[in-house]
Amino acid sequence: MKTDLRSRDICRMFKVTTQTLFNWRKEGMPFSGSGKMLLYDEKAVRDFLNNRDNSDTVKEIVKENYDKN
Repeated sequence: MKTDLRSRDICRMFKVTTQTLFNWRKEGMPFSGSGKMLLYDEKAVRDFLNNRDNSDTVKEIVKENYDKN
């Protein structure tokens, strides 16, 4: 199932600023929409971030905040 998230959701999820999110989009992070309504597929974003040089940092943030059982 596809999970579309808004920019604010991605910023909260990964504890980043809107500027960082803008930079990630410039680096090729997948998104859809235009203007003020941008949507992100959660799996595609995680895949993009996991394939970056700082993937260990991103995995740690996700583990600390979202992989709690």
